[in-house]
Amino acid sequence: MILFPAIDILGGKCVRLTQGDYNKETIYNDNPVEVAKEWERQGAEYIHIVDLDGAKTGKSINQGLIAEIAQTVSIPIQVGGGIRSIEVIENYLNREVSRVIIGTAAIQNPEFLREAVEKFGERIAVSIDARNGFVATDGWTKESTVKALDLVKDLEEVGVQTIVYTDILKDGMLQGPNFEELQAVNQATTIDVIASGGVTTEEDVKRLREQKMYGAIIGKALYDGTLNFKNLMDGEKMEKKNIIACLDVKNGRVVKGQQFQNIQEVADPVELTKQYNKDQVDELVLYDITASVEKRNVFIDLVENIAKVIQVPFTVGGGISSIADIEKVLQAGADKVSINSAAIENPDLISEASQKYGSETIVFALDAKEVAPGKWNVFSKGGQVDTGIDAIEWAIKGVTLGAGEVVVNAIDDDGAKSGYNIALTKKIAEAVDVPVIASGGAGKPEHFKEALTEGSAAGALAASVFHFGEIKIPALKEYLANENVLVRGIKE
Repeated sequence: MILFPAIDILGGKCVRLTQGDYNKETIYNDNPVEVAKEWERQGAEYIHIVDLDGAKTGKSINQGLIAEIAQTVSIPIQVGGGIRSIEVIENYLNREVSRVIIGTAAIQNPEFLREAVEKFGERIAVSIDARNGFVATDGWTKESTVKALDLVKDLEEVGVQTIVYTDILKDGMLQGPNFEELQAVNQATTIDVIASGGVTTEEDVKRLREQKMYGAIIGKALYDGTLNFKNLMDGEKMEKKNIIACLDVKNGRVVKGQQFQNIQEVADPVELTKQYNKDQVDELVLYDITASVEKRNVFIDLVENIAKVIQVPFTVGGGISSIADIEKVLQAGADKVSINSAAIENPDLISEASQKYGSETIVFALDAKEVAPGKWNVFSKGGQVDTGIDAIEWAIKGVTLGAGEVVVNAIDDDGAKSGYNIALTKKIAEAVDVPVIASGGAGKPEHFKEALTEGSAAGALAASVFHFGEIKIPALKEYLANENVLVRGIKE
């Protein structure tokens, strides 16, 4: 379940209303951009924004401010409030807003909604704001004769894929959501349902998750300090597993080989990134695979181009050997840096980097090959040189030095599509107290399940099976959810 911190904008300020009453306004911050940056810092995966001025007047009054938020944070945002035309939708989507929410217009102008869904697909959501089971419109100031459940059925026929369902009487009251009504809606449709209104406690969040909601919007409880968002997200991250796409790049093009050999060109990295956004990948990793061998710097221009279009956390590795390299990559738009061969030559780089940029920014990557039964050594220089270092001991040292994540790439399995090295991944996951990512060997959905369960991995990374469409990420997530593996972005 995705947790959406809410930013309601009125008069250019971050506010909260009680039960949608514009006369019951509390101002929390004069700068919504700074608020969005803070939610991102605390681990938000997605931000929910409402233009309250727009909802009341039918005009997107705060469109410029919302576009500034979208262009400032690296996580996706969804926006609602006063969206009544295709032109406004296009303006938002062209300015890095990920999803647009249609409210009043979905009731008053069904043809507009149908046109929007036909043109923009899953990037269109509908807000159902209900009072006593009937839909309210015009910023919650008017009550229609349309029953909420009837509207849900109509939306399904139109092709809407996401709805935000708000019980107005619960909104801002800190009394908990209307669980019964939410459950009735969720069970009546295949549409993804985002619950809104009244989420107050960790128990509320847990119960919504148990009801298999796609997401939950949290507002007043966060601003009043009733709920600690970072604690909530830390709990979510501990439970949920990540599906990670990897772009191995050489000379500016995505390539793929097997066991680090027979490298062949695949595609343009920016175009692949756009596709992975659509497929709801959880993270993206870019490796300049020959940088450490050829002593080249990471392609900063490519990093910048990918950063402009990526909507999920973005890690960059390959040829990063100094604090200056890390600085360049982060300034170019990366969220994390992956350090591999350079750490072997200079372990202090890990501790220095983690102290300067935070452990959550530093990924400790290791390439391992089995050299004896049950024993793996670390290889450097693109898997060409046996360092003689024990892989499990090296992973422990990397975390001790300050790395916040470990990526384990099993060279023997790389590109073979015969499955991840479960034994190696599990040993390292049990030896360290940070997330461990399995890499090398994915060939079918069952391999991901094995890595995320038997292998104790926090995430599973793959390349060619995603690049060539052999495994579709949405279908993979659906499979994992059906196998009781918690993943992001679908009904759990």
